Amino acid sequence: MLDYKKFWIGDKLQNIASESYDILENWPTICTLHELRNDLGCQSVLDFGCGVGRFFPAFRDREYWGVDLNPLAISTAKQLYPDYAHYFLEVGIHDEVYPKADLVLAFTVFLHLDDITLSNILTRVYIACKKHLVIVECLGREWKDPQSILPKFNRDLEDYITLVCSSGFEFEKETREPNPQYAGNDAYYGKNTDTSFLTFRKV
Repeated sequence: MLDYKKFWIGDKLQNIASESYDILENWPTICTLHELRNDLGCQSVLDFGCGVGRFFPAFRDREYWGVDLNPLAISTAKQLYPDYAHYFLEVGIHDEVYPKADLVLAFTVFLHLDDITLSNILTRVYIACKKHLVIVECLGREWKDPQSILPKFNRDLEDYITLVCSSGFEFEKETREPNPQYAGNDAYYGKNTDTSFLTFRKV
């Protein structure tokens, strides 16, 4: 099985998005995240696989925890937000405890984990999650690329419903928006170019 920590440390942040919030706030995804956190009534957030903390500003007014297995990503997040450095934690794949929060956000994270590893993580996510889990990514097995250097396990909606609900969650809804990086680009013809926001409720 792949050593995920070793892989992402070796990647040296090359494939971890680090756009500034000034750019991101003009992206519809930020608006959707704001709407979701308000609609779901979440006062605390666990940003699972937070990378360098690019979504932290979207939740600055909430209790926020950002966790990632990559020590370089966490140290970078702490440098970017020094006043909030203690909210960013290095957490390994097999660590037993995650900080508890109303909302657990997994933004383009789970697609990089195989089913067995993801199932084990979802068991611990269920314990940490007080209310809702939101998974964000472009769905579709057609996105699988055997030539990719990244570990990729692209799934359909039904795949996530099966995996996540078997861990004790209940599927609530899917919200979709065009992904400006892919939509209208002929290079992605035949692929789903919408970003999906999958909301699950803890039961």
